[in-house]
Amino acid sequence: MFPSAMTVVGDGELACLTWRAAEGASVRRQCAEVGVIGHGRAGTALTEHLTEAIHTWNDEHRQQAVCFEIPANRSDVSDPGRGQFFLDRPHNPITVIWH
Repeated sequence: MFPSAMTVVGDGELACLTWRAAEGASVRRQCAEVGVIGHGRAGTALTEHLTEAIHTWNDEHRQQAVCFEIPANRSDVSDPGRGQFFLDRPHNPITVIWH
């Protein structure tokens, strides 16, 4: 069973990360197709940004382990080429690093 969706919120827009069982998937072999759906005035731009991050992860970091950190300050230290993504959240931003 696959979760139904996760959402990334922007400034008046959001993008939903969705997936569904891929062709050939079964209870014993779970495979998924990932999609992104954008809403709001800049939903397309947010969707493109999220899609780019998905492709970077798939092409360069899929086989690596992940680490989550709460940075000491709110500065964006994203570096997708090195597998580092900054998620700005209202209370505690999170940095996701693929090793």
